[in-house]
Amino acid sequence: MICTEITANGNYFALTDYKNARAWGYIGDGTYHPLQEWVNSGKFTGLVAIQAVYPKVTSLTQSIDWAAIQTMVDHCAGETCFIPKGVGVITDSVYSPTGTRLRGCGGKFEMWALDLTKGTVVKTYGPGKPRRLTDIDGNDPADDTAMFIAAGRSVYFENFAIMSDDWSMGMFFPSVRQCGFTQMLAYGFTDSPCYLDATNSTRNTTMCLLNPEIVHDGGMNEFSGTDFYFRTSAP
Repeated sequence: MICTEITANGNYFALTDYKNARAWGYIGDGTYHPLQEWVNSGKFTGLVAIQAVYPKVTSLTQSIDWAAIQTMVDHCAGETCFIPKGVGVITDSVYSPTGTRLRGCGGKFEMWALDLTKGTVVKTYGPGKPRRLTDIDGNDPADDTAMFIAAGRSVYFENFAIMSDDWSMGMFFPSVRQCGFTQMLAYGFTDSPCYLDATNSTRNTTMCLLNPEIVHDGGMNEFSGTDFYFRTSAP
């Protein structure tokens, strides 16, 4: 799917450079739209039919926006993927695979007034699916909820805003190399808008078994973060 968005500085994106979440059904109107809506409308006959197109879907209560983003980055792994202007609502973590750059149309919402009318914003709905992403003391609880997870090396998040009142992490970077973000805004999160972790690594067999979606890359982080603004609710 081509991208027809224009950035804040007026630069026009090349039509063939970006994969657009709209092609996968992304709505982005700030409202929770469960996959059940597609069944009700007759777009799909049921869960099995949806899974044929969106393989990581497990429930009709998951949001359409999440399914669109996750399937886009999986299908277009290693490419630049685009979330258009609007407010996306996700119910599950997005695992961004190796070499994938996830880009928005500007993280321009007004941080203090929480004005969501500008740029690309992604927010959470519901409790997510808590799991164990860290191994700090050898017995960490399975209570981590991360919005965007770098699931391999060379993953980058760029030019959009993320927010959650009750999920623990905005962007989670395990032991993967050459990853980072730029021009990101983040609001909320009970632990951190950006969490760097060295325990979820190839050196930790337990974490590898618990997180098979992540392609670990050694026992360290290689990370860059530039031009960002975070306002956290962490203690």
